[in-house]
Parts: sequence; structure tokens; C-alpha cells
Amino acid sequence: MIYRSTCSSGTKCIPLGELNNEEELTIVKGVLNDFIRRTQMKTVSSSITYHQTTLQDVIINKLTPSQSSVEDEIKNVLINIHKILTQFDEIWREKYMAEYEDIVSKVRDIVNGKNGDVDIFVDNSNAMTYTLHIYGNYINVNLTYFKNSDQITSQIYLKDLDNWHINVEEIVNEEKLKITKYAARVTDETVTSYGAPLMTTTRLWQFILSLIMYPGDIRVNLNTININKEEPLLVWKIAANGYLSDKDSENMNKAIQEIINDPNSLVQFTSQAAFYDGTIVIGNGSDDVERVYKSYIEIVFGEAKRDLWDSIVKALREIGIYAKVYPRENKYVLRIRRGDGVRLAKLTLDVMPDELKKIFNILEPFDFIHWIRLKELASFNVRLKGAMLIDIGGYYFSPNIKKDNYNVELRITRKDKDMLMKIAKELKEIFGINVTITEDRGYPQIVILYKDIIKNEKVKEAVIRGFNELLKYSNLDEKVKKKIEEAIRRLRNNSLKKGLKTVNIGGIDFTIKINKLTGAIGLKVTRKDPSEINIIADFVKRKFNIEPTIGVEKDRGKIYHVLYISFTEINKNPVLRRVIYDVSRLSRLCKLIV
Repeated sequence: MIYRSTCSSGTKCIPLGELNNEEELTIVKGVLNDFIRRTQMKTVSSSITYHQTTLQDVIINKLTPSQSSVEDEIKNVLINIHKILTQFDEIWREKYMAEYEDIVSKVRDIVNGKNGDVDIFVDNSNAMTYTLHIYGNYINVNLTYFKNSDQITSQIYLKDLDNWHINVEEIVNEEKLKITKYAARVTDETVTSYGAPLMTTTRLWQFILSLIMYPGDIRVNLNTININKEEPLLVWKIAANGYLSDKDSENMNKAIQEIINDPNSLVQFTSQAAFYDGTIVIGNGSDDVERVYKSYIEIVFGEAKRDLWDSIVKALREIGIYAKVYPRENKYVLRIRRGDGVRLAKLTLDVMPDELKKIFNILEPFDFIHWIRLKELASFNVRLKGAMLIDIGGYYFSPNIKKDNYNVELRITRKDKDMLMKIAKELKEIFGINVTITEDRGYPQIVILYKDIIKNEKVKEAVIRGFNELLKYSNLDEKVKKKIEEAIRRLRNNSLKKGLKTVNIGGIDFTIKINKLTGAIGLKVTRKDPSEINIIADFVKRKFNIEPTIGVEKDRGKIYHVLYISFTEINKNPVLRRVIYDVSRLSRLCKLIV
């Protein structure tokens, strides 16, 4: 019997009478038919067996013989999870499976027009959804139809199933997991009624990583199963009982701001947020060039997090990674495309702690697809279609180098003028640059003139970076190489003539010092007060993990205290190298830093 009902969370639905409306009955039977199709794909037991087999393979073949304490501790975690799955499988078969199959059989009868001996309670009180509830002795089935999107979710709830507890040893120093924790906290992680961090996920890698993030007593709940289109998925609910969550608190906001202010932390946080609430797509193509062109990283978020991600977009652009936020239905999407996605991936892997990379590598067999794709993205050499294209804000421009003076112009052509105007608008937003619109053989074209390139530091440094990538990764003949090298030299020399010899890092203005003999670059700060130099030195050590030199110098009889970062120290920090390269006005040997 199908009833129109009123339902409240945590209580059984109250029937209001038999559902007779033909239009609603058609929707209800469509939802039930979808549920039956899903149950025919794979069984719950086969899904459990798949996870058990994967765990066993990793435990036996990937972590034996042991190579370090990290592998040993993760092995213990995986053994405990395997035990939980084995116990769950036994309980499922003994207590729940027969009733589940009986409910499925009776629902199938209803779909086939027979009198299925089961009551179905339909709640249509929500303007956005139809929800169907089926109650058994040990199992509840909830089916939800979303009216606007035609999407359906199917879940079964297991009654009277006890929690498990796992005690996890500390595997990685808490400080090295800080960024990973906050990437989870800003995205998927929620909070229990008693304030502990709570992660709910169907992804086994995410479950294992949550255990590693919160060593100590962890409560594990498995009373929900998603009946997806492809296969049933266990829903892992992990409560870190020994911790108090700071989600959405002032403390969390402060911690996130510190992450945003540090380029090393920023790139890791952005990439890891995509693991949870986003996607990493590697494009299809006949070669790496085409694949990079179609690749991107996305992060999805709601209105409540708009200000946070806007500030992250701004911070990413300051280190030469161009991201943009787009509206999508009732949410927003942050997208990092093409060469910028490759740069983000490369920087992330450069600065991520080795212990964390080791853990992520171990988690790969548990469908950790985003980590696999991030590494693949980082492996691409950023060279572009035709071997002579320059990435400016995610769009590929053809450079034209003049024969007489090596001045550079950039051009991009589109058949669709509206698309071209959109590109012009984005370039204005990202770089603050006005472009020239012309035509080429009847097609609209954007031209960025040399005079506009040298006026805009961000565009100019993007051109230099693009040329250096072409020199590094492309098979060019010697004449073309020399032409590009002269164009780079002209762009740099133009900067030096204008006297632009400072760079702001972390709110401190550093003077760029260039060794006249070698062309090597150093950074210098001068202060009258030695305590200011000591504060700056502490900042540099903490932020970039390098050792500046402190000393004194005389100028017109006065003593000044100085801090100097040598070329050698700059090269020790990949993000500092990139910041210096992107925003400074360097000598001809700038390419040594890349």
C-alpha cells in the first residue's frame, strides 16, 4: 500500500490516507523502479568483499616488508579496518540481508503491477523533494526524488547496529597535518552534537586519512548504505572523540588566514580542498599539449564560503596562479585551468612534506583518484600547442617577435566575437590591462601591444615565464631560441631601465641586488633599528625555511643594520623562487632561478 504521509526526522511517518493521485503515483513508481534497477547492479556483500580484497592486497603486497614506522602504523590501521569489515559482513548476512532482499522483492512486485505486501510512506511536504520511506524490523529504506534535477538518492539504514572503536597511534606530526585538517574542515568535515570532528564519507581513502589525522580513540559507525547506480557504498561515519572541533570559529578563521598568507601552505590547501569538495580533470588528447589544454582543477562551495574563496583566488593570483570563481546553479565553482593547474600541482608536490606524500601514495589503491591526477598534472611539461603559445590568464596567445627590435606582441583569434569580448573582460579583471581588438582574415582578434606588455608587470612576467617554458620544454631550432632569448632580454632590460628594483614579500619591501660579475640575485633589507632586522630574520626563517645573513654597513658615516638573502638561499625555497621570478625586475641571468 502506498500512503500519503507526514514524516519527521527520527520518528516513523504518520499515514494520512492512500495515495490516489495518478501524477504522483507515476513519480513514486518511477522512483521505486530506479531503486530496483540499482539493486540489480551489485550486492552489498560484493561491495564489502571488494574493499576487503583491496585492503588485503595493500597490507600483504604494498606494506610488507615494512620500510618505516609510517608504513608500520598505517598497516595496523588497515588491519583494524579489515577486521571491522569482516565483522560487518557477518552481521549483515546474519541479521539484515534476508529482510533487505525481502523488501526488494516486494517493491519489485509493486513496480510490476502486483500487490506487494509492503507499506510505502510518501512525504511530499517539501517543495523540492518527494521522499519515500519503507520500514522493516531491522532496516529502513529512504528514497528521495529531487524535483528540479530529476536526481534520486537511495539509502538503507540498519537498526540496532553497534559502533566500532579504533585506537590509532600518531603516524605523522600534527603540525604536518595542519593544512590537511583545515582542507577537510572547510569542506566535508562537520561536528558531532558534543563538539567532536565528524567525517561522513563513502570513500575509503578519506576514511583512512581521517583516522590518521585524529590519532587516539575513534568511533566508527556503519549504519547507512548508499545504493548507488553502479554499486552499494558503505557510509563511514568517523567521530574523533578526543578532539574539540574549531569549525567556523574565530580560531579556524585565523588559522586559514595564516595558511593563505603563506604561499607554501596556500598551494597545498587549495589542492587538498579539491580532494574533498572538488575534482581534478586530466584532458583527453593525442599528446601532453592537448591534455594540458583540456585539464583543470575545480572546487565547489556555497555562499557562506564565498568571501574565503575570493580571498584565496586573490592570493593565488599574487603568486602567478590564475583562478576564477563561477556561479553554478545554487553554488559556486573555483576553477584553475590549463597551465595554471599544472603550476599549482607542481608547487604542491614541491612543498608537501614527504611523510604526507608517502601516506597519499599508500592510499592510492583505495580510489584516491584526485591524488593520482594531481601527480599526473604535475608531471606535464608546460609547453603549449604549436610549441609557440604563451599562457596569459589561462588563454593561449601567439607571440609575435619583431625582427628589427625584438619587441613582443601577443595575439589570440576566435570565430565567436562574444567569446573574444569575454576573454578581453577577464584579462581586464585579472591583469587590469586594456587590449586592442582587430580583425585577422575576417576573424576578430585580441592584440596585446608591446607598450601595454611592458606597462603591466604581471603580463610581462607571464610572457617571460612562458618564453622560459618554451625554451625549456620545446624542441626549437637555434634561430628561434636566439630570437626568444633576445625578446626575454629586452623585456628584462626595459624593467631595469625604469628603476623597478624592489619586491614586496609578506608586507616587507626587499631591495633586489644583482651581482655585476655573475648576475646572481640577492635580496636586502636595511634598517636603523637592529631589533627590526631580528624580527624580519625570524619571519624569513619561519616562512621560507632559509637562513638570511645579518650584518652592518656604513653609509655617509652612519651605521645601518642589514639583512641579506643570498642567491643560494633563494634557490632553496621553490615558492620563494617562483615569487621572485614572477614579480621582480631581474637581470639577464633570471632564468637561473626558474
